[in-house]
Amino acid sequence: MAGGYFIGAGENGVRLSSQDGVKWSPPTTGEGSGADKKGNQGVAGAFWALASKPGQIAVAVGPYGGAGWIRSHTEDGVNWSDIELLDGDDAGRLLDVCYGGDQFAAVGSEVPNYITCYYTTSKNGLEWKNVQSLHRKRDDKNAGGLIRVEYGNDTYVGIGRAGKLAWSADGQKWSFSDKKQTLDQSLIEICYGNGVFVGVGLHGLRMTSVDGREWSHIEKGQEGEHIGSIIVANGIFVGMAPGATYFSEDGREWKRIANNRAGAGAVKIAYGDGVFVGAQYRGQLLTSRDALTWTETDKIDQDILAIDYFAGS
Repeated sequence: MAGGYFIGAGENGVRLSSQDGVKWSPPTTGEGSGADKKGNQGVAGAFWALASKPGQIAVAVGPYGGAGWIRSHTEDGVNWSDIELLDGDDAGRLLDVCYGGDQFAAVGSEVPNYITCYYTTSKNGLEWKNVQSLHRKRDDKNAGGLIRVEYGNDTYVGIGRAGKLAWSADGQKWSFSDKKQTLDQSLIEICYGNGVFVGVGLHGLRMTSVDGREWSHIEKGQEGEHIGSIIVANGIFVGMAPGATYFSEDGREWKRIANNRAGAGAVKIAYGDGVFVGAQYRGQLLTSRDALTWTETDKIDQDILAIDYFAGS
């Protein structure tokens, strides 16, 4: 595809793409996708995150089994590489990936304890450094698992459970906040735009930071209205929750408007070429022009856990 396109990935190694968010390519799944490095056929992990280097390559990463991570890549959104499984003590469980600072950076966590942080980087999305780990001891605040990562202001910023925050200049050496967070809810997602990081999470939680270290403008919303996705579209922050969409120009002042997907779970969204694309349980793919009124356009057998827009050449 010469222009931009949407890509989705998720359960059982599913990967697919669409130029308009309406007509999608046939899903590629983990079953029958080839062998891992030990010759095991039919690797089928779950891709939890997508990131792309505009015009060059998109990568999908995620955890596999009790340890290790899987990865795949595409240059055209249609033809994906076979799933590659990285296992062993140094493989880690990677949950998110971003592109910035001329490299990909991925982070992860030991699930469900979230006490070990995993991280790695890659210049081209194909060759990755060995996954490193930091294990948090019982009284050690300077570590902990990360679930999301974003790049901005020459800094990688990671978020974890229970208000865990971390930052890095190169994606390899991480510093963790030793401040006790005053939040009684957790962040779920993070993005960068308009010169600030914006974090969103449980019960309408919203907060901003310039450097990823000091956070302010902490707001809490309605009980149970978890903001599960935050992106920047045409210079506007757009946060998606079940039943409501949040809009802000600066991450400080927000407008909440009801949407038509109440009760179906938070839509994971991407934006490109004037279209919002989202996914919901189970395997539902949706589009919207305003992030308020959503229309189902396709449905597959696997859950879509990540959606991204790849700006083509």
